Formats: sequence, structure tokens, C-alpha cells
Amino acid sequence: MDILYTREPIVGEKFEFEVVDFIGKAYVEVRVGGKVIRKKECPDPPCHQVFGITRDLRGQTLTISAYDTSGDQRIIELTVIDYNNETTTLDA
Repeated sequence: MDILYTREPIVGEKFEFEVVDFIGKAYVEVRVGGKVIRKKECPDPPCHQVFGITRDLRGQTLTISAYDTSGDQRIIELTVIDYNNETTTLDA
């Protein structure tokens, strides 16, 4: 089993991921800052999820945990990024 995503979670954008190669059913939980924001049971692969990243999630840790019927488990943690609120310094 694996959790796949193409972009990090960015404020103001949709974040999508898939849980693939699981056996039986997959159980997926998404937390931000320790609070559960989504739970899903998927009967067959892939388990595709999409949700919006709001400004109040900026800088928090997004945790995706998944386990399947065989007991296999994966957990990933990502930081929610806000490109509109970062300061860039250029050297002259």
C-alpha cells in the first residue's frame, strides 16, 4: 500500500492524493493540527481524495493515515504552505 500525491498542500488550492495497492478495504483518515477533517472507507483501489486547503490551515501539519484489511499501514505528514504569505529576500 502507498499514499501518492503530486503537490504539497497549498492554501487556496485543492489537495489530492490516492491510496493505492491495498488489500481488501482501505480506511483513510486525514487530520490537520490533530483534528480529524476527513474519514473514508474505500472498497477497492485506488482511493482518490480531493479537498480544499483553507487559509486557517496555513502552517499546520496535515497527516494522512491509511490502513487496509491485511493490517498494512502508511502515514505521511506534510506542512500546509501559503505562498502568498511568505517573504522572499533577493540579494543585489
